[in-house]
Amino acid sequence: KFAPLVAIHSFEPSPANFAMLRKSAERVTAGKGNWGGTDVFQKWTSDGGSRTIALRNMGVGPETGNLTFYCPEKDPQCISEQVSLLPFTGAHAFKAEVKTLASLIPEITLPDDELAFLKVDAQGYDCEILQSLDFNAHRFHVLLWEVYWPFLVQTNTTTGRCSLRGQVDLFANKGYRVYAMNPVAGPVRIDGAFYDEAVLGTSCMNMFAVSKSWSHSNDLIAHYASFTIKEAWEFESIMMNGGRAAARAKWKSWQSNDDHGMTKVCADDARTANPGVLWTATEKAASEYVASLICAL
Repeated sequence: KFAPLVAIHSFEPSPANFAMLRKSAERVTAGKGNWGGTDVFQKWTSDGGSRTIALRNMGVGPETGNLTFYCPEKDPQCISEQVSLLPFTGAHAFKAEVKTLASLIPEITLPDDELAFLKVDAQGYDCEILQSLDFNAHRFHVLLWEVYWPFLVQTNTTTGRCSLRGQVDLFANKGYRVYAMNPVAGPVRIDGAFYDEAVLGTSCMNMFAVSKSWSHSNDLIAHYASFTIKEAWEFESIMMNGGRAAARAKWKSWQSNDDHGMTKVCADDARTANPGVLWTATEKAASEYVASLICAL
């Protein structure tokens, strides 16, 4: 059997962020292949050619064109994760080439390529980008995106196709199971009869959709769920054997790369956002237990 050809395509509109992306990718691949390209396009090919990484200094958005991106006033270099097509008051701005997902996929793939995973984090425009997908022509096995409630309110999209319900139904009607990535309980299904807007509340929530036709869909969900349970048991064991100090250190190590300050807040926020009506008593008790351990720290 031949080893599969694997390609990763990444798009970043901010020139400053693109420069950091290049450096990170170069560190990861150091001594393992070759880089080449231009200031706005970099491509790495592994030794033997079975792996590629393509980085493009451009954006993916709701329309094609040379669009204006905005950065918060406190971010003149435009390096924060809040760079967006949505204008900020007193914001810094730059222009960048933008293409829709539908127009990009035929450019970067071959007709028989398998589309494995798509991650979108476009500061509120995730839905508009995903709406441009032609699900009949291109179907990813797994999609990951973000729903940000303040953006829905600001853009008057709390109802309609880009509301929470609209985004969930988009994938459910295309043959996907849709889940919320709950930080305490693991994957919480939210499509169809499982829908409950309380899973989002008034904050930000990462969502993912898994194609029912993908042969490994059940394995993926089981792995994710078991990983959450494994963390809970590991945490309990540390609490029992090492005490609160050891558990606190473990929790901080898990969250060391988190830029949302989870180590500074109690898990009450995550717990109160849990969609209790979706859970059995056992699931509810398990999530409460894990949350209580975190709060106790």
